[in-house]
Amino acid sequence: MMRATPLECLDDNYIWVFAVADGAVACVDPAESEPVADHLMQSGLRLTHILLTHHHNDHIGGVDALRQQTGAQVIGHALDADNLPALDIAASDGQRLKIGDCEIQAMATPGHTPGHMVYLIDDLLLSGDALFSFGCGRLFGGTPEQMWRSIQTLRRLPDETQLCCAHEYTVKNLSFALSVTPNDEKLHALLQNAQRLRRDGEPTLPANLGVEKRYNPFMRCDEERFLQAANLHQTSPLDAFITLRERRNRF
Repeated sequence: MMRATPLECLDDNYIWVFAVADGAVACVDPAESEPVADHLMQSGLRLTHILLTHHHNDHIGGVDALRQQTGAQVIGHALDADNLPALDIAASDGQRLKIGDCEIQAMATPGHTPGHMVYLIDDLLLSGDALFSFGCGRLFGGTPEQMWRSIQTLRRLPDETQLCCAHEYTVKNLSFALSVTPNDEKLHALLQNAQRLRRDGEPTLPANLGVEKRYNPFMRCDEERFLQAANLHQTSPLDAFITLRERRNRF
């Protein structure tokens, strides 16, 4: 099983760090440089690559400083290159990248932004703001159709996939999910567990994609039993997604 370490920054961001070779690591979406620099100093590791999911400043704010400090190469979506820091590797949808001992698959997931990209490494999904634990990203330039297609793409990944998203939104997302289907006892248990982890200062991530498929409302917009429970059974999957996303925006 591939492992990644979440570094906290800003109010609720995670910078994910994972090994790419002996003594070498890559990081994903460094909003700030200091958490990564501190981690490298404490661990004695070197940073060789920076992966970017999209261009929002709370995902790229630390890139230039880290590149200057470490010489790390920057990877991002070729279609978003005009908005990102200068890319050393401009990746395309479906491209497989060999970085040290890791093979990384780049996957375009437009919706949150038109140029959003996620990265799959073995069973590790670095999802940025495309998919959250029990939620999904708001639409900032992308369309509902794009986001719903991207969610369907991610839903096809194996159940054992570990979801490593860029924000600690799990408690609020579960609270929203319960507002949609308040009689779901499993959601109550999941919320209690997430609240316990946060009280103990622990992250709720990585999440299990199989659990997300069963309980994340945004992944269930074409599931008739869920649509009936949510009183959305007379709408199309896309309309159900749009309704849920608008509700979540106001939640």
